[in-house]
Amino acid sequence: MHADGQPFGIQIQKAIRNAKAVVVMMSAQSNQSNWVALESTYANTFGKQLIPFYIRPVKAVGVLGLQLAGADKIRGYGQCRERGLNRLISDLA
Repeated sequence: MHADGQPFGIQIQKAIRNAKAVVVMMSAQSNQSNWVALESTYANTFGKQLIPFYIRPVKAVGVLGLQLAGADKIRGYGQCRERGLNRLISDLA
């Protein structure tokens, strides 16, 4: 439960519906997460822009691979971390 008494799932749905875009934090764990796949699918349902932000060098696979195909990926790890974060901030502005 969230602090306001609503389940997290309801809070996530509201946040996605109200969002301009949804940032998908990409890592090996993201590829394996049912929640990440569900949230990105839900965002697609509402026509939200998905912004893949890679926190680890990994390839999006499965549902995420399909949903992020053609998306402009942002690399946010290693030597590109600061540049990636600045680009993410710019994309969300």
